[in-house]
Amino acid sequence: SAIWWSALSLESTRNHYAILKEMDYASGKHRFIPYWNNGEVVRNKLHNADYASFYLAPGEVIAVLMNYSKDSDFIELELNPEKLGLPGTRFSAENLFNPETVSLDNGKLRLEAIPPYQYRAVRIKPIEK
Repeated sequence: SAIWWSALSLESTRNHYAILKEMDYASGKHRFIPYWNNGEVVRNKLHNADYASFYLAPGEVIAVLMNYSKDSDFIELELNPEKLGLPGTRFSAENLFNPETVSLDNGKLRLEAIPPYQYRAVRIKPIEK
């Protein structure tokens, strides 16, 4: 069973790196908004142990949502799409690494049950009419 877990973990790690490579965050094409300075893009206050940082690029935003508590927790954000550089009023949200359900409705992004001390990356894009 240790071999199976190692293989699963290795595949998960490769998937994470593939997304980071695709994101190409080190290229400078993304503008970084850290959790300690996200007041223009997040309209509501998060739980004490929840954090949200953002990588902005033309046509997409990667939200990195962290649960830094000892219990599983949901994260709900009231986003300001204009300040995120997202045109329009309709957006898609995709959980990049994990199966938890993510929803984005009327500017409210919600991710269910993030395990303790873990993060999730969510890609947000405008929906074409």
